[in-house]
Amino acid sequence: MTSYSSNNNNQRIIWLYQSDPTSVDSKERGAWKCYSDFESDYIEEAYCRHEENVQVNDCIIDLKSKIQFQKDKKEHGTSVKRESVDRKSYVRNERFSSNTERPTPKSFTPGQEWYKAPLLDEWRNKNVTIRDNSSVVAELAAQGN
Repeated sequence: MTSYSSNNNNQRIIWLYQSDPTSVDSKERGAWKCYSDFESDYIEEAYCRHEENVQVNDCIIDLKSKIQFQKDKKEHGTSVKRESVDRKSYVRNERFSSNTERPTPKSFTPGQEWYKAPLLDEWRNKNVTIRDNSSVVAELAAQGN
């Protein structure tokens, strides 16, 4: 599968879908989530071939109106969008994370030393290559990453 990029080689095309707007969890309600790299490339191939629809798992994506429908429930659609992102800051999720959802660790536990916080351990484990480079860490923090 080809990794699609825009005309600028520093950009990568990704596809996102809007999560359930009726979700009980206010953080989930209407949030944009990325399709997997494989799905995003598959959708982009269809888009570049000017296809009207593409099927991804149990969903049909109408590429013209940018709406995703369940195959058997066409009356309830979810918005999708196509974005160009900076290739340098884009991390291929399939390579570096598992497909299973893990609970987000708490940032601290009362009475615990700050440097032993589970959230920091989680971050250190995910960022092994840069965790000891304070200037890179500070720059990422300043960017909100």
